[in-house]
Amino acid sequence: MTDGSVYFGLNDEKGDVDETAKFPDAVAMVWRWTGDNAFRDEMYAFAKKNMQYMIGLIKPGDTWPAGAANVESERARPGRGRRGRVHHPRPVRPGRHGREQGRHPRRKQWADSQAAAMVKKFSAAWWMPGIPQFADSLADAGKTQLMQRWWTGVTPMEAQLYPDGGTPARPGPAVRGAARAQAARDLPAYSGTYGLYVEGGPGCDPGTYTGHTQQAYTLNTGVMAGRPGQLRPARPGAKQQRYTDDLATLQLGSVAEQPGAMPEIGPSPDFAANVSQPFNERSSLDQAWGTYGVLWPVVNQQLGVDRSSATACSRCCRTCRPASPR
Repeated sequence: MTDGSVYFGLNDEKGDVDETAKFPDAVAMVWRWTGDNAFRDEMYAFAKKNMQYMIGLIKPGDTWPAGAANVESERARPGRGRRGRVHHPRPVRPGRHGREQGRHPRRKQWADSQAAAMVKKFSAAWWMPGIPQFADSLADAGKTQLMQRWWTGVTPMEAQLYPDGGTPARPGPAVRGAARAQAARDLPAYSGTYGLYVEGGPGCDPGTYTGHTQQAYTLNTGVMAGRPGQLRPARPGAKQQRYTDDLATLQLGSVAEQPGAMPEIGPSPDFAANVSQPFNERSSLDQAWGTYGVLWPVVNQQLGVDRSSATACSRCCRTCRPASPR
């Protein structure tokens, strides 16, 4: 929209906190990998509006934008807080580089201060050591943590921050300390044969439950596939490969509705395989987010191909602009 907001889908799902924050993040990623300054400049005005819209959703005394995010937009859940989380501080920093560097020092300072405040407060605000997981959302101006075991709790372990604009930072102490959260997500209550469930079931941690949906969406499985390599970039290991294999099996295995296509939801306790259901009750035949869950972990983490290894700068500092690909 012209105010910088990005809708989740329908007209009554406006200004989605996660979708709005993901747009400048996507622009920054394309720019880093391609060095296409013309594309960056074309997207710049709207990406800036995205961030201004998000900051405008932060209420006095709070740190996080208040509004519907991934899960809130998909389903109405009583009692859920409405606070954007990891996808907001991530694009604030990328948004300040390139165009911001040197040209708009005040905007750079504004973006730096916003991102620094969020990163500093993130662990205390979102981490629930007794579960142990990151909270799904926050209520009461960010003071109360709410937990319903949604897949969104994996995103802090998957996201990358770029403090200097070009090189991703090593995961911070708060994220590295979440190894127990990863271990819990690998348990049968959270993950099945075809990936991570959209919501964990009873028995996976000591918390109290209000309900659960054990459906293996390729979206959350893709995010789960990206997180172990992010925590240990040099050694992704078998735990990560489990989820990339789950997604690949959906493309090539006996449950495939169309060989090579990756259905939106894999066979799981609360969802039967597409091929066994009436045509009008199946999940989408193919989804881009499942492809992310295979391509990004394999190429970027297991093979080690990233922007810094794919580009080289011979004229100036890389924080000024990304170099052209070799």
